[in-house]
Amino acid sequence: MRRLSLFPAWEVAVSNTRAPAIGLFGIQTPLVSIGFGSLVVAVILLGIYSIYRDIRRDEELLKMKSEFISNVSHELKTPISAIRMLADNLWQNRVETEARTKEYYH
Repeated sequence: MRRLSLFPAWEVAVSNTRAPAIGLFGIQTPLVSIGFGSLVVAVILLGIYSIYRDIRRDEELLKMKSEFISNVSHELKTPISAIRMLADNLWQNRVETEARTKEYYH
């Protein structure tokens, strides 16, 4: 092994020994690499599931919002249409009796 000292406080060493790519808690075996890879895949799958769940929830909220707006619109249009019909009858003098006219105004 050859040592090269360019700076007094630093050392650079070059060695030809082979070491495993991943070591965890002092254990350096191929199983650590498999475990680490499995962990990465699990985290990716968990992220994909989380994103899918969020998108599905957003779609449900959009559907609920659309239905709510449709229902409110319908509930507002129905009485307004009835009032408009009575007002049109009064405007065009289609009401035959004075009692009916008072009822329409009421």
